[in-house]
Amino acid sequence: MEKKTVKQVKKKRKKKNTKKNKILKRIAKIKKYLIKYKRNMCKKKKKKKAIKKRTTKDEELHLLSYKEYKGIDKVKVFFKNRKMVISDDMKKFKKKLKYGTLKDKVLIIIMLGLVALFSLGIIFCVYIIITAPEVSEKRLYKSNSTVLYDVNGNEFKRLGLENREKVSYEQLPQVLVDAIVATEDSRFFQHNGIDIARFSKAVFGQLLGRSDAGGGSTLTMQVSKNAATDTTSHGIGGIIRKFTDIYLSVFVFEKRYTKEEIMEFYVNIPNLGSGTYGVEQASKTYFGKDVSELNLGEAAMIAGLFQAPSAYNPYVNPKNAEARRNTVLNLMCRHGYITEEERDTAKSVPVESLLVGKGSSLNKYVGFIDTVVEEVIERTKTKANPTGDDPYSTSMKIWTTLDPAKQDVINELYAGTNKNGYKWPNDVAQAGIAVVSVEDGSIVAVGAGRNKKTERSLNYATSTRHHPGSTAKPIMDYGPAIEYLNWSTGQTIIDDDYTYTGGGQIKNFDNQHKGVMTIKNALAQSRNIPALYTFQQTTNEQKLEFASNLGWKPETSSGTILETCSIGGFDGVTPLEAAAAYATFARGGTYIEPYSVTKIEYTETGDTIKVTPKKITAMSEETAYMINMILKHAVTSNIIGAGSVSGTDIAAKTGTSTVDSALKKEFKGIIGDSWEIAYSPDYAIATWYGYPQRTKEYYLKGTEGGKARREITKFLVTRIMKKNSRFNRPNGIVEAEIELGTDPLELASPATPKELRSVEYFKKGTVPTTVSNRFDTLSDPSNLKFTNNNGVVTLTWNAATTPNAINETYLREYFTNSTAYKVWAEKYLQQRIAYNNNTFGSFGYQVYMVANGITTDLGFTTNTTFTTNINTSSKVSFIVKSSYQKFKNNQSTGLTINVTEGASSNGLNIEYKGSSCSTLENFNSLGANPKNKVKVTENETDVTDNSTISYVCKKEDGAEIDCSTLASGVNYSIIFTAKYNGLQKTKTINLKNTCN
Repeated sequence: MEKKTVKQVKKKRKKKNTKKNKILKRIAKIKKYLIKYKRNMCKKKKKKKAIKKRTTKDEELHLLSYKEYKGIDKVKVFFKNRKMVISDDMKKFKKKLKYGTLKDKVLIIIMLGLVALFSLGIIFCVYIIITAPEVSEKRLYKSNSTVLYDVNGNEFKRLGLENREKVSYEQLPQVLVDAIVATEDSRFFQHNGIDIARFSKAVFGQLLGRSDAGGGSTLTMQVSKNAATDTTSHGIGGIIRKFTDIYLSVFVFEKRYTKEEIMEFYVNIPNLGSGTYGVEQASKTYFGKDVSELNLGEAAMIAGLFQAPSAYNPYVNPKNAEARRNTVLNLMCRHGYITEEERDTAKSVPVESLLVGKGSSLNKYVGFIDTVVEEVIERTKTKANPTGDDPYSTSMKIWTTLDPAKQDVINELYAGTNKNGYKWPNDVAQAGIAVVSVEDGSIVAVGAGRNKKTERSLNYATSTRHHPGSTAKPIMDYGPAIEYLNWSTGQTIIDDDYTYTGGGQIKNFDNQHKGVMTIKNALAQSRNIPALYTFQQTTNEQKLEFASNLGWKPETSSGTILETCSIGGFDGVTPLEAAAAYATFARGGTYIEPYSVTKIEYTETGDTIKVTPKKITAMSEETAYMINMILKHAVTSNIIGAGSVSGTDIAAKTGTSTVDSALKKEFKGIIGDSWEIAYSPDYAIATWYGYPQRTKEYYLKGTEGGKARREITKFLVTRIMKKNSRFNRPNGIVEAEIELGTDPLELASPATPKELRSVEYFKKGTVPTTVSNRFDTLSDPSNLKFTNNNGVVTLTWNAATTPNAINETYLREYFTNSTAYKVWAEKYLQQRIAYNNNTFGSFGYQVYMVANGITTDLGFTTNTTFTTNINTSSKVSFIVKSSYQKFKNNQSTGLTINVTEGASSNGLNIEYKGSSCSTLENFNSLGANPKNKVKVTENETDVTDNSTISYVCKKEDGAEIDCSTLASGVNYSIIFTAKYNGLQKTKTINLKNTCN
């Protein structure tokens, strides 16, 4: 046995002692614990006895013992005495809340808030779980379609129906998967349905008001939104939808399906534009190939469609689609899926060069369908659902106002197949057309554009705005003037040099002036200067009210409508807005908001929305009727070519917008837009014609625009308008014949020339009462006499008053004070003088001789004397009439004088028929008639019966007295006055008291 060293022995002993000490220490600890436990148990027993004793004797002392317990014992005591414990706790809690420190109160409020928040959170989570929809593959691939019915109740289209080919994950090219992940959810393969970091960033970003914060949705959450929930994004509905998506993503989709299966759902479910669903169908529609064959650039474009398929549709918005594709390529490069070189190479290829073009599978009513979809989305928008419901993704039944027969007319026009239709000059020219029912305001047909390649593409009838040109004049100018100023269709207006209020010359389209016009002709002929002048006569508020009542929003500056709006120079209107406004005139002044949908029914819930269009009394029926008559005049006088329909009133207005001088220099004969709006008592048809983009090869010329609108409108009018339909005249409208050029307006006189007469329309109570005296019968000269010297007769007379029609002093005052003429007073004064010289000639006298029953015109003179020879053996009379040298229609009645041989005219003579010494009795015995009291002669010829005789009675002091009150015994003077043939004579008879 090996001998151990002292050191080893000590070490071994030390080791044994250490173990022994450890054991002893442990035993001591156990004893100590047992003693402590025993003491605690004793205390608990004593406390238990104490609480029993105290609670039976005094219930208020229970809290003292209750507080001393711990753990499970405290719980047992609480439940045994819970009513008293809670009651006492509440008393203390209320006391502390009422009398405690501020710190106590704040802590209590925070605690209560946290408890309430926690409770609400639990309730909210339970609600989300309970209300979450069931998820199944059948539900994910919704097949319910939206059904559209026409005005006759016939189905004409189903939307959202199975234009989808599902593909598996294995069929997807890796480049498409990479593009989607890089763009929509970069950590898709790492998270469990929610990307906490991205979601939190989006939440905080939105709280800070950042528009680029994003929504924080993962691909899984987007699948939930697209197929299981909905698109609600605002309000409490948006919050519930968001958390429902989170719940379904984390606890349903991610638990039930693999990442690859979720990716399949994502690429197969959504609408990707042009009526396609899923990437396979989209790939074939846009590129003509299977999805598995997509290259980098094509995959990037498809990936970009998921965010907004309509906005990034390459057929509709190629520039937007290319920009979005480039964004996807940048994201792929950032996340390392492609290199910068690959990115730049893909970017260099234009999107349009990749497209295969759209086939001819579109529904023939695609334009109207697009209009319906736009309206349904707009009408289903709410605060909780600000984006509205898309009929392509939400199953509905929609009753529309489509009239297939009338829509077919537009389709035939677009196709250019009718030999009587418009021959389109190229495939680039476009036309937007809207047909609105006058009766109820419904949209019966639309021309959304030629050569449409896809559904939901640009709608030229409802979405594109263009300067309305002169089609704005009834709305901005003449309508308000008739409505608020009570103008008639015959209101005098001037077409001459004029400027805008702020300076700058305004010109007519032909750079000419028409001078004095009525507003009927000014509007029918579309004169710009009268339009601006009329615009300036009404207030800003009146114009704004009138236009807005018709659904138009003219351009303003600080609330003031710009004067360029008078001729249509503002941001513009759509053909639908134009048709709706003009339908208001045809309807008698009531505006009805145009609509293409009458009822919407949700297939899943049965909920319905009935469309009740907005109606506004935009103007009086009298104003509407006068506009109708003016624009009808434009058609019937062949100023505007709009076609004709048997027995039907057709009214129309054209419009042309201009471009700036720089473009006029660059493009010869260029105009901006060409419009024509034609309407009847049944329909209003608005047509815009032009080019979407201006190029050297394709731009709108004035000749093309005029021909196009004329032929298109004629084609539509003759096939759409009903026969035998007339505008109803309101009771408040009256006709009156006026003399043109008068201001204020005056009625035509019997002598007014035909060319200056016009029958116009007035509101009842505004017809002028003054008859024009411009062509009135002239006043006679006076005191006609003659001398006869052996057959040489000399006639003399007193001059007649110069008529106002040629009186320059009167005319100067007339034009200066006229509202219509005042801007151009001197110019039109000189024009009137020139007219008078050319039409009337000099003012003077026409002399006639009557011999043997034959009247001979001896000639015209401006003098008051006339000499001629007569046959002394003949009985001759002469007539002198006031007259114009050239215009004879208003000659005076004339003075007549008989000439005898060797005699001279000595004027009139009055002979009293009573005795030479006349008394009152003798005077009265002759009767009351003056012609019984005196005899009137001219040149010894009795002319009493043809004379005008009167008399007055005076007293001796010269005071005039009523002749019926003469009394006997008083002297009176009786003064007789006789008038004949321009001559006048007086004679005084003295009535004496007695005769000796």
